[in-house]
Formats: sequence, structure tokens, C-alpha cells
Amino acid sequence: MADLKQDSIFEFGETVGYNSPFGNWLKPSSGANTQGVKVDIHVTQVTGPSIVSGGAIYEYRITGFNTKDFVLSELVSKVKWGYSIDEKSITTIYQRSVSVPGKNEILLKWKVPRSINGSHLKVSAWLNDQDVPAATSAAIRMYPFLFNKYREKELDESATVLADDLRYGDGVHEETGHFAYTIAEIESISSSMHSFIQNPIKNLRLFMRVMVSTLFSVGELEAVALSMVDRFEQSTGALFSDTVLTKNIKKHQSTVQFITNIENGIKQKLKDSKGDPKILFDGKTHLNSQLYDRPHFGTSADKFAGGLTICWNDTWAYEVKIESYDMINAFDYIVRYSIALYDHFGLNIEDLTDHPERIALGGFKAWIVLQHIHNVRPFIATAAWENSITGRL
Repeated sequence: MADLKQDSIFEFGETVGYNSPFGNWLKPSSGANTQGVKVDIHVTQVTGPSIVSGGAIYEYRITGFNTKDFVLSELVSKVKWGYSIDEKSITTIYQRSVSVPGKNEILLKWKVPRSINGSHLKVSAWLNDQDVPAATSAAIRMYPFLFNKYREKELDESATVLADDLRYGDGVHEETGHFAYTIAEIESISSSMHSFIQNPIKNLRLFMRVMVSTLFSVGELEAVALSMVDRFEQSTGALFSDTVLTKNIKKHQSTVQFITNIENGIKQKLKDSKGDPKILFDGKTHLNSQLYDRPHFGTSADKFAGGLTICWNDTWAYEVKIESYDMINAFDYIVRYSIALYDHFGLNIEDLTDHPERIALGGFKAWIVLQHIHNVRPFIATAAWENSITGRL
């Protein structure tokens, strides 16, 4: 016999509930009968999706009975449906199912509760309360899940070892696990580096701070840039975030285009899958950003009239996650997604040798000496937020 659970939304004496957080439900009644349906007709097979996520509408079909001796149209209204999570008790689904034209099948289109929580969902169908329900099971893909991930935020381009611009050391002890360059390698950057290295740490810090403040940041981003220098000098390696930095990153045209690319990708995938959010899942770590690009901040205005270049420059890694999905009706949906961008506030040798104009600036030379000869630890900066989009299938 099906183990039925009364939904808590029903008050005493009610038999039907609408607009429950779990959809529309029929309160099970004791002594229910088949109203004329032969008791020897039983549902033997139910089919449905193998993976489900909350808020989506899925098709479930009764595709087998123990006999063919019945009129399908007379049977449809007698079918009962229910669901259970992780083998717990069955909760009755109050929703009309229909016969499938040209087939000896009964179809239910059912919206999985948005707040569903568990590992597996079982949807069952039966005719008589004395029956053992036929059922189909699906894995539940819980929110949030990855939509697109570009690189590992702390690793190099190959995602195998710590990135060079996050390494630090004293130029001598290579066994630390975070060492990058010897003193000789730092000196090889330019002919002036040998003498520059001799500066006391307090002078090196001043050179870096003056450069960041006077050359590469103005207005509200100057305070952010100096906060990042403070974090660098603290040498904790702790993740850095700032609301002003995030605000400026979000409104930049490069980020606006990136968001557009992401949202177009979400909408196209949902259209292709007819609204099934499982197609949005991508658990891979991609080592290039060709599909959606990435925010980068290297214009002249970014360098000299704001501060995004010195604070961020080019996004090193990002994660986009699907936070929730909800079908409003058979065609319209809402998706809530999150974006987390990451960049490194640190230097490797190529940051200077590939940009000769930086070698002429004492601030950049001070930065790389502090990091790779005086053990000052760089850090990862992040900017994160959530967006919602609506679409139509």
C-alpha cells in the first residue's frame, strides 16, 4: 500500500490545497476507491528523467499496466501520483494527468518543488490504495551548481602548480614550496636592479605606495588601491574584497559584455533543453575563456583616470554558479546566478620584462623585490555578486 503523507498546508476538513510552496496537492482521504475501475488493473511501469532540479517542469509517463483490458480514457482520472525524497514517505501530487494520443500511456507534467532537498527523487503512480506503486527515480542536482569555471584561482595556467605571481621568497631558500626566483634572476630584470635591491624595506614600501597613489589611482579607487597595498604589506595572503572595487568592476563595459555573454549562454542552453536546468551544469575547469571571455581593465582611463588596472588589470579566474531556477509557467522562467571574479595582487618577472615601461618605475621594482626577496606575501582579490534573469522557452 502506498505510504501517504498529508501535506502540512491543509487545515482540518480541507481536501484540496493550492499555491503551496510545494505546488498544488490533494489531501489523501481514507477509504479511497477506484470509482468503477477494476481492482485487478495495476500500474507496472513509470518513466521519467534521470536527473532533476527544483523549479523545473518534467514529464512523467505511465507506460505499463498489468493488462490491456481497459479503456485508457476511463482510467486517466483514476490515476494517483506522488513523490518521495530519499525513500521517505510519499506525498500526494494533486495534478491532472492526460492520456497520450496514439499510445497506451498516461502523461503527467509536474513542476518539481523549488525547495526540494535530498539526493534522490522517486515519482510513483498507482490506481488503488492497496497497490504497490510503480515508480521511477532520479538524482537530484541541488543548487547552487557550476555553470562555467575558468581556471583555478590560485594555480598557474596549466592548473597544476601555484602561480608565479602568488609565490614569494627570500631569493635563496628554494625549498619553501612558494619560492619563485633567485636573487640573480631578479637582478637580471634590468641593469639597475642590483643596486635597487640594496634599498631598505621602508624605502621599498614607500616607492610602491607613492607609485600606486600618484600615478595609477584617483578618486574612490585610490583608497581601494592603498588598502590593497596595506594588505600586501601585512603579508597574510588573505582573500581581499571591497565594495567600491566590486561596484567599479561591475559597471565597466568589459564586465557588462561578459555578463551579457553569460546570460545569452544560459538562455540558449535552456531553450535547447526545453527548460531543463540540468543542461546548465558544467563541472569542468576550463583553461581558456574563449566561450564567454572575461573582464579586463587595461584602457588608458583604467590605468590613469581610475585605478582598475593597478587594482585588478586582467581577471585571472572566475566561477559562475546557478543559484536557483523556477518555471513561472509552461514557458517563462527565472534564473538566479552568481559571479565570482579573481585576480592576483602580485608580480612575476614577466610582469616587468614584458612591459619595459614598468622597469623604469621604482614602484614596480620595489614591489617585485619586496615579494621575491623580502618574503612579502601577495594575495588574491575577489569581486562577487548575484544577478537574476527572466526568459521564455
